[in-house]
Amino acid sequence: MKKLIGFLILGSFSALEAMAYTPPPGFILARSIKDRKSLRSIEWNARITDTKSQAVFKEQLRVEFPSGRLIATYSGPSDEPWGTHEADPSTLSRLGRFWITVGLDPNGARVKSALSELGVLPEEASETKLVRIGKSIAWGWGEQARVLFGKDSFLPAGYSARLDAGAESLQVESFMLAGNQLQVPKSVDVSSGAGTYRFEIRSVKVDVPNKSAPGSQGKSENAWVKGWVTLVR
Repeated sequence: MKKLIGFLILGSFSALEAMAYTPPPGFILARSIKDRKSLRSIEWNARITDTKSQAVFKEQLRVEFPSGRLIATYSGPSDEPWGTHEADPSTLSRLGRFWITVGLDPNGARVKSALSELGVLPEEASETKLVRIGKSIAWGWGEQARVLFGKDSFLPAGYSARLDAGAESLQVESFMLAGNQLQVPKSVDVSSGAGTYRFEIRSVKVDVPNKSAPGSQGKSENAWVKGWVTLVR
């Protein structure tokens, strides 16, 4: 009986220790980048809805990760051209740095630089916490700004920040499988004081030759596109 009681007590302590353990942020970040280390480019076609006005438009985006170059072509509901936007890592918006660089870039140095600019670069004193996102559980850290990664997938799942100009946030609702077992954000909710948007990928390709990059149409002057680009690109 004493042996049984001792076994049960030891088992209880082991269970509590397992429940209490959280991996350090540095491990979570390294694990996340590892899953996409061979990625060279990504292209997607997506549908974007301005949830306040219910305006809908389309985004055809390509990112070339060796150079960091991003080019996006926009069109209206009936495919009428609404212009383009080009960027590189140094000109991405705050949410763009999380979405494109932290979320997809295989270059660890660029990812860490983006996290530093966002105020959530892991340090030895950084504490990982379990956070519930809807029906999912994520690892998270940060105070004024917070970053979230899926508990089991280690996929970047969300970012939020309290800024002088107001709060902004990006939350990945679901992912989809691209080539080489790569998971990319499929449905994303974006919000700030300037607007709220719903993003949904319709198709995605990885490591496609450069010749399929969208052609230039000139910088977009459409108000809905400009609001989206300012917030996330």
